[in-house]
Amino acid sequence: KGFDRPAYNELKTFLKANKGKVDGVLFTQWSRFSRDITESYNEIKRLREMGVQPNAIEQRIDFSIPENQYLLAIYLAAPQVENDRLSDRTKVGMNQALKQGRWLWKAPFGYVNNKVTKLIEIDEKAAPLVIEAFGIMEKGLLTAEEVRRRLQLNGMPLTKQAFLTMLQNKIYIGKIVVPAFKDEPEQIVNGLHKAIIDPETFEKVQYVMNGKKKSYKGIT
Repeated sequence: KGFDRPAYNELKTFLKANKGKVDGVLFTQWSRFSRDITESYNEIKRLREMGVQPNAIEQRIDFSIPENQYLLAIYLAAPQVENDRLSDRTKVGMNQALKQGRWLWKAPFGYVNNKVTKLIEIDEKAAPLVIEAFGIMEKGLLTAEEVRRRLQLNGMPLTKQAFLTMLQNKIYIGKIVVPAFKDEPEQIVNGLHKAIIDPETFEKVQYVMNGKKKSYKGIT
């Protein structure tokens, strides 16, 4: 979408070093120049200030004709419209998948991604550490950081923030949080994966964490 691209940055360095010696920059189509109409116009202006005229080989525009600016606007807008359309379709697809109970990203600690079923499954090696973490936390005798450091010795790799996120993630009770989308409010659905923690233990941990926030923040 933008112009902060490795190869393009090399080109701009070359243009600056050879200012006055380069007449134009060519590319196949305007969609290969950029897929953001605002960025495109700004970059065209910057190039012209260096005496360089950008143009597309397959969609060449005669800039000496003022009316051709209309054509340029179409060429620049079309790629962005297509990008926005693809982005919208992707978001709709993700929303539908989440509502079906599918986790779409890298599996959180305690689970692994199944590349065949596209679902997450319990990681038999990591899940016991998750169970132990919730089990200690629900007693309310230790802060989250003390629990994390204890389990770190047993192989739990989570950082302080990642550990806190884990303790509050409903995915461990077999649920999927579907973010608000368009006119639909946020909702929680049953996931297609198995739970590691029972709902009662999860709720106890939330209660303990709410009462331990001040203590946790004091730990570095």
